[in-house]
Amino acid sequence: MGKPLTIEIDGLDAIQEKIDSVRELILDFRPFYRIINLDFQAERAAVTFKQSPGMFNDLSDKYKITKARTHGFIYPILVAGGKLRKSLIGKSPDSVIKITKKDYVRGTKLPYAIYHHSKAPRKKIPRRPLWNDDPGSPMLRRWDAILESWAERRATEILSG
Repeated sequence: MGKPLTIEIDGLDAIQEKIDSVRELILDFRPFYRIINLDFQAERAAVTFKQSPGMFNDLSDKYKITKARTHGFIYPILVAGGKLRKSLIGKSPDSVIKITKKDYVRGTKLPYAIYHHSKAPRKKIPRRPLWNDDPGSPMLRRWDAILESWAERRATEILSG
C-alpha cells in the first residue's frame, strides 16, 4: 500500500483561520444568554412579584392581616423583606448569575426559595414557584423564539463578515 497523497493549497491557512474564528463565534452563546437573563428578570418582576395573587393561590385571610401588620403590605405574595425579589430581578449578594460561552445559570442563594419552588409535598404553605418550568411555558417558548432569531442573525453576521 502506498503513502497518502498530500496536496498543498496556497491560501488554505487563511481559510482554516477563518473556520477557527467562525467556530469561536458560533460557540459563544453569551449574547443570547444576556438577552434571556433580561427577559427572566422582566418576567419575574411582571409575573412572580405582582401586586396581586397573580398566578398563586391567595394568602389566607388570617395571614393577610398578619402580613399587613408586620410588613405594611399584603402583595406581592412572595415579598416580605425583599431579599428574594432583589436576588431574582436584580443583582444582590444572594443572586446567582453565571453566563459563560456555553452555560447560563440563574437563581438565588436564599435557602427558603427552594421551599417555594420545590414540587415536594407540603402541609402548610402551597407551592409558589419562582418561575414556570413547564416545557411549554410562555417564558421557555419566548426563549426558543429568541434563540432562533439570535442564531439566524448571528449566522448572517458571520457569513457576511
